[in-house]
Amino acid sequence: MAKRISNLMRKRSQDLRNSATTPEQKLWAKLKEWKAQGFHFRRQQTIENFIFDFACLRQKLLIELDGYSHDLQQQVTIDENKNLCAKNLGYRLLRFNNDEVMKNMDGVLRHIEVYLNPPTQENIGAM
Repeated sequence: MAKRISNLMRKRSQDLRNSATTPEQKLWAKLKEWKAQGFHFRRQQTIENFIFDFACLRQKLLIELDGYSHDLQQQVTIDENKNLCAKNLGYRLLRFNNDEVMKNMDGVLRHIEVYLNPPTQENIGAM
């Protein structure tokens, strides 16, 4: 059974969607294009007591974009807890810094695609 999201978390998630950073906006524009391929992403997805920047729930993939604040000790601790939460729930979590998204979008998207299309026995044998 899904855990109910508090009104506070729902409001915080909505506020984050409404104040997306430029790197978040740029990545979101690309991730939305993958919906036709069956990869539905959500922005600022609440899972447990955390809000993740992007989530493809069907593929159990979470994506976080890290800005300068992620170097601060308090944020490092929060990020470690988010990583643990994701792992404990069976999600794969990818982290990119904002500069990567702005300067190497193609590389970021290729990296995400690897996790959306993991190798199977069938396509490994074809290599």
